[in-house]
Amino acid sequence: MASFIQAAKARAGEALMDELASKNIVGNYNYFTITMAAFFGVFVRQIYVKKGNIMQRILEYIAGALCSIYGAELSSHILYRLLLYYNVVPKSELMPQSLLSLSAFLCGMFGLSLCELGFAYIFRRKNEL
Repeated sequence: MASFIQAAKARAGEALMDELASKNIVGNYNYFTITMAAFFGVFVRQIYVKKGNIMQRILEYIAGALCSIYGAELSSHILYRLLLYYNVVPKSELMPQSLLSLSAFLCGMFGLSLCELGFAYIFRRKNEL
């Protein structure tokens, strides 16, 4: 019985991945909207993390926009899969554009923090050697 359930879950996962692959969310969406969502994400981040001069803050906006342009589509697919897997929202109520905007906002807000952590780790390892 357990193997039947696992096989059914595997088939459902494959069907979901085929469905996601058939949807080109960004192709039907505007990069300006993704960039604006990233700017708002960086703005919210800068409210809580107050450091640096004006030039550093401008560079954070640019980096947040680039991070969300390249990472929003991937993170929206992951978010879509997680929402369906945990049955948080019914499939009929998920809108790809809303997921993409949310993913761009989160990439703009948390993407810079992840990059800073990565650079800090690299520089710390470099100094240790």
